[in-house]
Amino acid sequence: YQQTVTRRKIRAPGLAASVLMIVAGFLGVIPFGGAFLAVLIQLISEWSVGNLIATLLMAAFFSGCLFLILRGFSNRRRIRRFVQYQSVIQGRSFCTVSELTAATGATADFVVKDLRKMLQLRMFPEGYLNAEGTSFMLDYATFQQYQQAEERSRRRQEELDSNPEKAAIQQMLTEGGAYIRRIREINLELPAEDISRKLDTLETVTGKIFVYVEKHPDKLPQIRKFLCYYLPTTLKLVEAYRDLEKQHADSKSAGGAKEEIQGALDKINLAFQTLLDNLMQDDLLDLSADISTLETMMAQEGLTGLNFRQS
Repeated sequence: YQQTVTRRKIRAPGLAASVLMIVAGFLGVIPFGGAFLAVLIQLISEWSVGNLIATLLMAAFFSGCLFLILRGFSNRRRIRRFVQYQSVIQGRSFCTVSELTAATGATADFVVKDLRKMLQLRMFPEGYLNAEGTSFMLDYATFQQYQQAEERSRRRQEELDSNPEKAAIQQMLTEGGAYIRRIREINLELPAEDISRKLDTLETVTGKIFVYVEKHPDKLPQIRKFLCYYLPTTLKLVEAYRDLEKQHADSKSAGGAKEEIQGALDKINLAFQTLLDNLMQDDLLDLSADISTLETMMAQEGLTGLNFRQS
């Protein structure tokens, strides 16, 4: 899902009301508390219906004042969390709940409940939580885009579940793409041209292998060891070279290790190119056979005396 970033300023609503609740609560809790205590003592010393009613009224007023105080402080805490959420969202139209939990230190369940309460209070005028409670969107257009992306993902997953071969190819592309991206990232960190050229070659031939197997799924079993062992081990060597370059650039022993890794990369690139050639061998043989058959048929028909391979 690609989010649309729309810068907006979100105000923290309800702050003035919270302050008024707290002030009103404190202004009322002392007089009503004193009155409640007085009528309660009066009721205990002299039972009467009038004293009971007065006690209940004062108790209700006193409880109401306490409620205002507690509600006011609760709202202030919610507003502080709202400001924290706003600082994480930073005007975007999409945010993950995990981002908010990391910023606040609260649990995901608490943040989800908190967001739902804020939505009820219209603190976010136009906000949406997804069904799983993992993503938060701040406008309807983004929510629609998210739903469409989820629907495409669901259909794609159903298609993969019903087609194991396609699912295997998709998994290969996902894993292979991650290795290629990592090689490219490390290559960008290394300024030397000699190692950079080797990594460029490694990235290119590796990408060609995955592209070819994607177009020829029957070749997938032939690259299992390449995907599960050769490529991960190669990446470890590349990462080791990067670490040696950063941490022990002037060390003599590090220089020897780097030269050894560069030599290994030459052999690896050659081996990967050989693997690609082997994968393509059947197609090349079929192409050669097609050309020979075409030449023979056209010669038999007297259509040409030329050999295609010489022309």
